[in-house]
Amino acid sequence: EKERQEEVVFEVIKTMNSGWTPNWNVLEQEEKLLSEKQYKQIQELRNILGERQLFAGAGKFIDAEELPVEEGEKYTLTEIIQLAKEHSNKWQKVKKTEKEEEEHYHKCLEDAKRIGEKVELNRYTTHCNDPQKECSTDIVTVYITPEGKEVSERIHTH
Repeated sequence: EKERQEEVVFEVIKTMNSGWTPNWNVLEQEEKLLSEKQYKQIQELRNILGERQLFAGAGKFIDAEELPVEEGEKYTLTEIIQLAKEHSNKWQKVKKTEKEEEEHYHKCLEDAKRIGEKVELNRYTTHCNDPQKECSTDIVTVYITPEGKEVSERIHTH
């Protein structure tokens, strides 16, 4: 359990692509047990920064292309997250979008409470979920109620 509380360390290594493709810096994670929080943070880094392979068929590593790091340097998970926050355009775009979605959610909830009725939160299309219907696409509308509960309505298209 103590090992799970220690910082995770990453080393910056280069991909070994063929001569006609560029080499990229990637982050190689040390082998150790992870806490749930560390696991989630690493997954978030992978989702936002992306992944690259050292060479064809190799495991995937976190892409360090946007980070100001050099081959051979070592960084803790906390340091990598801070570098990503400061230097990664991908990170900033994702965080901006998350903030905008949260603000939209709270505005819709306030509107629902003020008018006492459900308010549309989101709308999207998806595959039809009813084989008995003669449609291939459904329109799903997500509403928020004055009590803060999200409810969905599905409309089958023809």
